[in-house]
Amino acid sequence: MIKTQSHNEIERIKALHALGILDTGPEERFDRLTRLARQCLDAPIALIALVDGHRLWFKSCLGLDITETPRELSFCAHTLLKNEIFEVPDARIDHRFKQHPLVAGSSNIRFYAGAPLLTEDGFAIGTFCIMSREPKRLTPEQRKVLTDLSACAQEIVRLVARSLLICRNINEIKSAEAALDRQKHIAEIISRAQSQFILESNRSRAFDELLSDILNLTDSEYGFIAEILHREDGSPYLKTRAITNIAWNDETRAFFEANAAQGMEFSNLKNLFGAVITSEKPFIANDPEHDPRRGGLPPGHPPLKAFLGIPVHYDCKLVAMIGLANRPDGYDHEWVEFLHPLLMTLGQLIEAARIKRQHDQDQAELTRLSRVASQTTNGVIITDTEGRTISTKRGNQWVGYEDCDA
Repeated sequence: MIKTQSHNEIERIKALHALGILDTGPEERFDRLTRLARQCLDAPIALIALVDGHRLWFKSCLGLDITETPRELSFCAHTLLKNEIFEVPDARIDHRFKQHPLVAGSSNIRFYAGAPLLTEDGFAIGTFCIMSREPKRLTPEQRKVLTDLSACAQEIVRLVARSLLICRNINEIKSAEAALDRQKHIAEIISRAQSQFILESNRSRAFDELLSDILNLTDSEYGFIAEILHREDGSPYLKTRAITNIAWNDETRAFFEANAAQGMEFSNLKNLFGAVITSEKPFIANDPEHDPRRGGLPPGHPPLKAFLGIPVHYDCKLVAMIGLANRPDGYDHEWVEFLHPLLMTLGQLIEAARIKRQHDQDQAELTRLSRVASQTTNGVIITDTEGRTISTKRGNQWVGYEDCDA
């Protein structure tokens, strides 16, 4: 078998693909050169061919009604191995090409001449070539014209590469700036949430503001923040701390108004957000309708086109989750990573809210017990969970110490 691959074939293919030219539409700046080649070199066929791994793809092709051919047995693959013009005067008598479809077939190609197109890094990624149906040889003047035309095509290819590099750099800068803006935005959200939880006595309002910020940040249509609690038997359930009002009729509007403030409870985990709770891992469904873990939607419910569920941990324990829906471009794991600092803060806030609720409950219970103690005629001693005496009501006479000793 005749060798038609360069020693740096893998790098050459990467350099070709990096140009971004393959499979693009016709361009006048390339076609202009192939027209000149046909006129100046008396050749009915002129091509600018890019040599991919297993095919030749023509960026400009005049004289043949094709866009690509298999690389096997191709003239251009041989041209890549040379740093000069490769010429085949009569392909019928050349053992390398006499079986080529363009030679043996109806195209009846006899003559070929091509010059390699090199990137600035020296990779031969294609050829500028001419063909004829009559055997011939190029004159020295024609070789010079072919060299000049191929140099022009090569410069355009390099210009494309430089333009793409500039565009990539600009896009990278824009992406970096956008990422910086998002990081700045998420830092502002975290700071605002922390301040609201400190200053706002109504924690529900603080959670609502946080959910609104997250929906705006992720360009999501609706969502919820829910704490994960447990029944007496240990089974988990969700209790919303903030949820978008997506009520669609009088019944659901009434239900939302009656239950949103104190939190809605969801015990059925055979659905998308249940997958988050049971696995304790992020869950992404960009085609929820066909996801096997879907639980179905009630009639009239707004469409669910994409879903992202993210667990929230505190002290290695699952304490909450965020559910987001209908980002126009769907969700991916980059969003999970991006939201990570916010998840840490949310975990802290959920735990702080839980401690506050427990404290309020303890205080309410203590107030109730104190009221009972003040009204009873019996001796009463109230202690905390550590056994320290908090209050006495004539109990000192039982145990042998005065009120001042308590």
